[in-house]
Amino acid sequence: MNCTELALKEFLVTAKINTYAGDGVLCASLRLNSKDLHYNEGNLLYIDYYFGSADFIGEEVVFENQKPIWGMNYYGKMLIDEIPSGFSSPKSGYLSQYNLYFQFTITGYAKLLEPNVVDTNEAVKQMEQLARRYSPQQINWRFNPIILSIKGENEPIPDNFASARLKVFEALCRDISSFGVNRCTISFLCLYKKVEQRMKESKFTYLIPSQQQQIELVSQFVEIADKYGVTIYTCTSPIIEGVPGVKKGHCIDGAYLGALFGKRASHAKDAWQRKECGCTRSKDIGAYSGQSCGHGCLYCYAR
Repeated sequence: MNCTELALKEFLVTAKINTYAGDGVLCASLRLNSKDLHYNEGNLLYIDYYFGSADFIGEEVVFENQKPIWGMNYYGKMLIDEIPSGFSSPKSGYLSQYNLYFQFTITGYAKLLEPNVVDTNEAVKQMEQLARRYSPQQINWRFNPIILSIKGENEPIPDNFASARLKVFEALCRDISSFGVNRCTISFLCLYKKVEQRMKESKFTYLIPSQQQQIELVSQFVEIADKYGVTIYTCTSPIIEGVPGVKKGHCIDGAYLGALFGKRASHAKDAWQRKECGCTRSKDIGAYSGQSCGHGCLYCYAR
């Protein structure tokens, strides 16, 4: 083999970046039901035979002058460390080549709304582990959607739906800010037709706050967040963007990511998103088909 170990390592990093993020060039599929991506540089050729499925199964091979010199089978569980609690944390060795930023939703709702979501206290522990492994700045806590109800709360306050949400928010602010995470995105429930129908079928009743009620409630969120040094961002919520202390959110924020990792990222608005969306241009490697979420949240627009 003429390719040195260092040259192979550098080639693999470049090849993975150019294929794993969805930029790879499709080539003729060599194996049944596989989706093959390739990247070549000089006399080196990298092929990722991706078999799909929720288990993330495939094989990577590097050829030098058309002869295989390196190969690896992969399976979704190869990319994670198993934590005793059952939480799977990204394996830093494999992912160290990537700049990681986490959107982490913790809402503290009852099982009726989030039947298969991990216990809230456990979720906070998981977030803390990510913050310690990477950094608090690489995590955005999502406290959304905001749903005002009785059955959706673990400790409901029947005569004041909003107070129950504020109580949960303050407890989470206290715990999450203790390990340095200080960004929080909020938004109110967006009633897509299928979500509304799902709510009706589940006989789940909730309060739809007026614009003024939203503004007043968010002002209370800001007051709480300020106590713990947390900044509130919106997600496609023009109504509450004008509330003092609230900043327009960008789930994908090119300016923030560029500053965080010291690399260039697009600041241009993603033209394919909703008008109110603040996200900057990116390439989405996820999918609504072939990948499943078992949380079963009643409010989920992707179900």
